[in-house]
Amino acid sequence: MNDPTPNYIAWAITIAIAVVIGNLASNWITAQYAEFTAEQALQAITRATQQQADSMRNQANAIEQRNAEVQRFQLEKAQQQRAGDVTGSKLARLCEEWTRTYEQIKSGFALQERNKFCTQRDAYVNNGTQPRPY
Repeated sequence: MNDPTPNYIAWAITIAIAVVIGNLASNWITAQYAEFTAEQALQAITRATQQQADSMRNQANAIEQRNAEVQRFQLEKAQQQRAGDVTGSKLARLCEEWTRTYEQIKSGFALQERNKFCTQRDAYVNNGTQPRPY
């Protein structure tokens, strides 16, 4: 039992177990590092995608605002042109005349005519709606 010769089988088993444990630990550490690296890459891609989406949203909003400004400008220009053309001027004059007439005589007929011509003027200037023949 107290044999001074080394037990090679015990040493071989011990070394084999240590190598297996070392390999398993190395594999686990490698897997953890790969997971960490993939997570970092995913976060970077997510941030870049979010920034790009925000940029595109901002550009779309700016384009929408520009389009709205252009439409407002075109509408105002069209309204000014209609207010100054023959029909717009005629309707404005009739609206003013019937307004003055109503203020002077306060009759139901004058009120009706004032409302009719002022409404037609507003509809023509704002929307381009042609007045009904009178």
